[in-house]
Amino acid sequence: MGSFLIVGRLPDHVERDDTAAYLSGATDAKLTSDAQAALLEAWFAAPEEMAYFDALNEASTTAFLNHAAKLEGLEDSGEVQKRSRWRHLPHWIESYWLPVRSDKVIDGPVFFGSSHGLLANLADIAAASPHGLGTIPEHFELMRADPKAFYALGLDAFDEATMLRWLWRAHFEAATISVERNVPMWSG
Repeated sequence: MGSFLIVGRLPDHVERDDTAAYLSGATDAKLTSDAQAALLEAWFAAPEEMAYFDALNEASTTAFLNHAAKLEGLEDSGEVQKRSRWRHLPHWIESYWLPVRSDKVIDGPVFFGSSHGLLANLADIAAASPHGLGTIPEHFELMRADPKAFYALGLDAFDEATMLRWLWRAHFEAATISVERNVPMWSG
């Protein structure tokens, strides 16, 4: 199953109450209720898709999570979800990150995390990984500039190091745009 990251308005099926619960219970900004309401209004009125990233597929995401687990000395991605210090990683097929600073996540039935937290997690993972995470993999810029041309390449599967760099870069760039433009990001 293919996977993607979107920076833009949250999908219509995302409950406003779930988003508000994460914002009010998790932000370190101690926003007033009026400020929270204004943020929610802006996020639900944001352009539908400000940025799109191909995140390969669910098997690649699981491999990335397994790599993160091994870096922490954990067994696998199942253990990452329960015990990892990197809590803002994409543990669910459908995950949402809000551009607020928070250490907390809501982990079920819907995942909400922090774009700032995801960036911090990714920085730690890049520093610990031997795979050159942070470098831009071949074809990534084409995927960003011209997705149709990228898909027309009909590429074979990436080797493990390239796949890890791709997943890291896609999440990093999406979270960076999310923070810079104060717009949510989500995966599916």
